[in-house]
Amino acid sequence: EELPQRAIITATSSMSSKLIREVYGKAVTSGRPKLETFIALNGDRGIALQDGQGWKEHRVRRHFIDVYLEELDNRKLDVESSFSETIGDENLVVTCRDLFFAGSETMSATLSWMCLYLALNPEIQKKSAS
Repeated sequence: EELPQRAIITATSSMSSKLIREVYGKAVTSGRPKLETFIALNGDRGIALQDGQGWKEHRVRRHFIDVYLEELDNRKLDVESSFSETIGDENLVVTCRDLFFAGSETMSATLSWMCLYLALNPEIQKKSAS
């Protein structure tokens, strides 16, 4: 019984690693332009990085990027702040990248364990399929 479990764990782990490399491999090497585009398109009406005015239009902060841009606007002249004009946009891109990849890793691990659990418990696999 030990051998099949190890084989399943190894196969699942290997499969998820290959999947992540296949899906994200190109994005990781050329990810910055894509991430900047993502942030720009998901900021209010695609102007998040261009001028940071999206959150001001409605005075409603809908997500992390809007809150960050508001703080960036409030502290852009403070050169010692991580929100300063010179490094604020860069920090936003890096922070969003970190959040994205942290979520990707969590999802990958969850799906790997779900596949393993279902492989080891065929009766639950049948219930979930119906």
